[in-house]
Amino acid sequence: MTEQIKGLIEAVSNKIKGRYSLKIGKDWYSGFGSTEANKGDEVEIEFQENKGFLNIKKITVLKKGIKEKPIEENEIYARQTALNNSVGFWETLKFPDKTTREEAMRLIKETANELLTWLKEGK
Repeated sequence: MTEQIKGLIEAVSNKIKGRYSLKIGKDWYSGFGSTEANKGDEVEIEFQENKGFLNIKKITVLKKGIKEKPIEENEIYARQTALNNSVGFWETLKFPDKTTREEAMRLIKETANELLTWLKEGK
């Protein structure tokens, strides 16, 4: 028996080639092939339960969700991530014993800026 559900896609999984899974609420719905539905989309799904699996028969995207913002629009997050990675990088190298706090901060910030430039250029 085919059932229907409308909801917001909370997660998408493509771990198995030729299959996809969509999480709506607490349940995962699986389909064969591929789908244009993405996280954040509002969808209507026709599905059939088979041995505990919720198999998608038809999916309709009712409303496209908001795409994740590119790195430029998440500048604060990107900068903090770059700074955290720079600190980790320099901790593994160990600063020379006579490095002042100011010099260490300068090196960390310089490395973070280089990381941000590298990310923005898509390298």
